[in-house]
Amino acid sequence: MEEVQFIKETWENFGNQLNNFLNEYGDKLRNFNILIGFTRGGMILATALCTLLRDKYGTTEGELSYALRSIPGGFTLKSYREPCFAMSTPMEKEEEEDAEVLITEIENIHNRFHRKKLNILLIDDNLTGATRLFAYKRFLKERLPYANVRTLGYKRLECFKHPSLDFLIAGYVPADKYFVMPWHKVHEPLNLPSSRTSPIYLILRTSMGLEEMLTELRKVIGKFGLIKNKHDRYILIQRGASIIYIAKKSYGVTLRFPFAKYYPPKRCLESKLIRGVNTFREYSLCSLGAKKADSICFYCSSLNCNVDILRAISNRNSTAKFEVKQEGSREDILLLAVKRWLEKFENYKD
Repeated sequence: MEEVQFIKETWENFGNQLNNFLNEYGDKLRNFNILIGFTRGGMILATALCTLLRDKYGTTEGELSYALRSIPGGFTLKSYREPCFAMSTPMEKEEEEDAEVLITEIENIHNRFHRKKLNILLIDDNLTGATRLFAYKRFLKERLPYANVRTLGYKRLECFKHPSLDFLIAGYVPADKYFVMPWHKVHEPLNLPSSRTSPIYLILRTSMGLEEMLTELRKVIGKFGLIKNKHDRYILIQRGASIIYIAKKSYGVTLRFPFAKYYPPKRCLESKLIRGVNTFREYSLCSLGAKKADSICFYCSSLNCNVDILRAISNRNSTAKFEVKQEGSREDILLLAVKRWLEKFENYKD
């Protein structure tokens, strides 16, 4: 295996990238009234942009110019108490709670300045899915009809080009490169899943229709998750890093976990630090015989972090039974571990 190449961004190059970006896109950014940075890296980027915009274009007395806000407000510890946080929700608990507070603040600003439209820029340094940006953009647009909301990031991995951000300062980095922002410490890169590995493909023998499933799924998806019935042919679910396609077939339904958009939870589901968290930690795929399998984190977190989804679409049918198949015919230790996990899942009771 080739050694991963480290790319350490310097503060000097970071500043140059911002200056170059504002020289090209400053006239578009100067119209934004509110800049919201996701802590912590997004707030560093938002603060720098806000300062440069004020230096470049100044402010107008009595007008709303580049109001800066972090989410969540106040202190944030980035504790990742929920090991499934990255997979099952775009935001930590503090961020979700602060989202409602921020709605009230934006409404107050809207009333104070008598604006017909507020231009809001959501900012994160995210290299990966940027799910917080997309989820919060959707949340603001649903709650504030007068808000024009756009997203901005610094750099992204090539495999996360879609969906795209509205503004990207420093372009894309190849997925096999390890890019480090100047405020981060260089550490060993995670052994992320190989893009050559097949996606998880589950079959559920059930008579439930898509509309019936949608009713059950909406009970568990959460307000920042995305769920859609696409043309009455399949259901699309996105919650954090999890993307699931549920399609109706003549023999039941299929669940497909597409591979390219995934990364593991913030820490291993086997960790002793997560006692009390409602996950299938005792059913990790490592403990079921696949400890050295390639891409085990992807398979393990996809299943364990979406237990509520699997139960929601099978809880109305006592005879529901999942099967698993992998593209190709290889019966390796990872596939066998998933089959053992599904057997445990079918016997699982709250």
